[in-house]
Amino acid sequence: MNILIEASKMSVATMKINNIYVHSKYNPLKEADSFIEKQYEIGKTYIIYGFGLGYIVDRLKEKRKADEKIVVIDPFINIDREDSANVFYLDKKRQQQLKAYLTAILDDKDSSNIKVVCSINYQNVDLLIHEETMEVLAETIKAIIINYNTIMVNSWGWYRNLIDNLKYAMNDLSIKVLYDKYACPVVVAAGGPSLSKQLPLLKKIANKCIIICAGSTIGTLLKNDIKPDYIVNVDGGQMNLQHYEKLKGSHIHYIYGLQSTEGIRSNFSGSCFYFSAYSEPLSEAFKTEVLPNVDKIEGGVTVASYALMIASLITSGPVALIGQDLAYTNGLSHAEGNVRNEKKELNEDYFYKKIIGYDGNEIFSDVNLIAMKHNIEQVLLTIKEKQLNQIYNCTEGGAKIQYVEQVAFEAFVEQFLKEDLEKNLINFEASNSNFRDYRGFLNSGIEKLNIRVKNLKSWQYKMRSNNYDLTNLKKEISKCNKLVYELNLQVIVNMISVNMNKQFPKKVFESKLDEAQYVLDKNKFVVNEFISMFETTSLLFNEKIEGIN
Repeated sequence: MNILIEASKMSVATMKINNIYVHSKYNPLKEADSFIEKQYEIGKTYIIYGFGLGYIVDRLKEKRKADEKIVVIDPFINIDREDSANVFYLDKKRQQQLKAYLTAILDDKDSSNIKVVCSINYQNVDLLIHEETMEVLAETIKAIIINYNTIMVNSWGWYRNLIDNLKYAMNDLSIKVLYDKYACPVVVAAGGPSLSKQLPLLKKIANKCIIICAGSTIGTLLKNDIKPDYIVNVDGGQMNLQHYEKLKGSHIHYIYGLQSTEGIRSNFSGSCFYFSAYSEPLSEAFKTEVLPNVDKIEGGVTVASYALMIASLITSGPVALIGQDLAYTNGLSHAEGNVRNEKKELNEDYFYKKIIGYDGNEIFSDVNLIAMKHNIEQVLLTIKEKQLNQIYNCTEGGAKIQYVEQVAFEAFVEQFLKEDLEKNLINFEASNSNFRDYRGFLNSGIEKLNIRVKNLKSWQYKMRSNNYDLTNLKKEISKCNKLVYELNLQVIVNMISVNMNKQFPKKVFESKLDEAQYVLDKNKFVVNEFISMFETTSLLFNEKIEGIN
């Protein structure tokens, strides 16, 4: 990459990359002013492709009226600046992990508000790199939008799951008791179609390793008389119940995310272990007072990513992935025995895409499976960076996964599984009836919720008559936020926040009167939404108390 800095006609430095000017050779500062004047929209999240000498970024920072987030991507140079408040620099050093950085920086609130701006001439410096960067960016934004839509649809369902699982978690064991417990090989069984061909060997070596089942894969394993040592579940949807209907009274060890589907945990009579999934925000107040031993595990959009991370945390031995297709191997969606398995007629379109397969040839996948693939790869990268243990992809089908060595399952078995194990699983009979602490949490919550609702309704009346003091209202909202953290209602508040930002976008006011009306309407919205949230939570808590009486 040939980078040259020279003086412009106005004696201000300009830059050429590969003999292409990325700033004006006459007046770079005036060019930046004119460019940002056309591009700027208040309240957007800006992704700038191309830093150069920073003129465009600096002009945007000066132009900002609402402290908008700015993400700068430059694959060609090292940027000699540190990230600052709402400004992030992803330069040449960070390109290999661009998606991971973008995922960490962008959030659900950015989902419908992103504006991608290509600095002048930057796409022409290297068309291939520009195209690849835009693809990564498009995939990341799509994943954020999917996550946002999931939150909007499932927020109350997730909270119901949390409150239901809490009655068990208060008596169950934290996942932390399993950390570093083993030094033996672990096999993580996911539900992709290639799992079917691995089942005979998996059944044969079941006593030579720890088997972790990823969620709905349990149906396939049990149909083939394979009893896993652990089942991991994070899915919060009601359809998830059907996978566990035949496990009533089961002594298989169950590892569950706190927002997994309500009603599943009650099927298990043996040792159960809880954790906080990466997507489950738990406030410090909630953890301290309610679940002091809870631990958050990195994962993402698929249960297999959590099963993989858990495997790496509980053993120092090698870990094999099987059934991790992330694609339609032989046109199938899942392994035989999975209730969701179906044969697909596949044609490439906006949803179904061809990607590189395990064997190097193209294979059909879809946008959701591709998002899962990127998620698995991020977990693998984390494991690699932390040097936790050696992971092997033994799927022998499906998509080619980065950051992991491909090994035939039979070769993995021959190398690492020499003899039967003394597994020494933790056998802990958790109580499914002692809910004293849980009942106390609910009763205390109802009392606090009722106080806040009563106070908020008085503020509702004051605002209708336009007779309220903003300073005191802020104090009341502060008390409400304190209760939100005590009861871990952030997922609902996030939904309210996203709706509020859509209804009340940041703007420049023509008069003080317009600004005052905007503030009043926004505060009315917040108070109304908090009342609705607290009343719904109180009804939920009362329902749960009746369920255990």
